[in-house]
Amino acid sequence: FVQEKGLDKTDEYQKNRRLLMDQIDKQLASHTFQNYLYEEIQGDIPDKEAKSYYENNRSKFQSDAFVKTPGGVKASAVKADNQEQAKKIVEQAKQAESLRQAAREYEKQVQDLGTVNNQSTQPNRSVVSKITNMSNFPAVETVAADDGVYVVYATENVAPEYADFESVKDDVKSMMLNERFQEHYSKRIEELQKQYGVSVNEKLLDQVVQGELSVMDQAQQG
Repeated sequence: FVQEKGLDKTDEYQKNRRLLMDQIDKQLASHTFQNYLYEEIQGDIPDKEAKSYYENNRSKFQSDAFVKTPGGVKASAVKADNQEQAKKIVEQAKQAESLRQAAREYEKQVQDLGTVNNQSTQPNRSVVSKITNMSNFPAVETVAADDGVYVVYATENVAPEYADFESVKDDVKSMMLNERFQEHYSKRIEELQKQYGVSVNEKLLDQVVQGELSVMDQAQQG
């Protein structure tokens, strides 16, 4: 229809076409440049190096693919009738070094919370937050929550259990390559900026990254 009506012959159409083609060329050049840089860092990563990286950078491997059993704080809790009762249970639990024994005197049921971490939701977020911030085990404290007052008893910090390296080594090596690429990319960009005297429009770049600009907007502002 556009060609039939000759709309593609207008100055506005031709201008926008040139802008879009120019933007496509830039995107293709950027993609080609990234592939070139990726080829520069390609190489086999020895298992020994990857295993060391995996074992010494646990904070980077927190997804379900790597963590078999999440770590946290082993704890239990009792819901008290009021703040005064909660304080009494705390004192008795400290003396007996047992929340269960202290709760028995008040005919309270102890809730075994298992291993509590930031992903836990039971019995409520206030209790979870208190437990995950406790230390110097065993530790016992009161917690004021929306649904009442709790006494929480934490016994130890449990380390997470990670997947065996052999079962995830390909993913580990992939992460290492991506990290190397980001470092190499940043370094080469800095070198090229100095070499060609290029400045970066940080505001425009942020808009592009956040998806706030369309291809046409990028072309007009580029």
